[in-house]
Amino acid sequence: MLPCIFTIVTALAAGLVAAAPASDNVPPLLCNPDNLYCCSEFVDVGDITPAIDALLLLLGVDPDSIVAPIGLTCSTETVIEGLACQGTNACCGGDNILGQVVLDCSDGLV
Repeated sequence: MLPCIFTIVTALAAGLVAAAPASDNVPPLLCNPDNLYCCSEFVDVGDITPAIDALLLLLGVDPDSIVAPIGLTCSTETVIEGLACQGTNACCGGDNILGQVVLDCSDGLV
């Protein structure tokens, strides 16, 4: 009986993990704590608008040099603070430019 219950519990747990969507409100789990950010917006390279291009230029960043997603209006956070992030949790290894743009980010569970 016990092996049967264990099998059922294991199957249910595996189903829950497989069905759990990646959430923007889950801090990245495999991120250096110094690279955790809560960003108001997370932008993939292909989604950079002319307005974001202009912001990058104002901050001294060549928009053509962007090769990874960026975070906009970001603040550093701890894993615990990340659970309360009202924007997008991100793991960013690039430069933090005045908190307005953080380069080289990945979003959600990494």
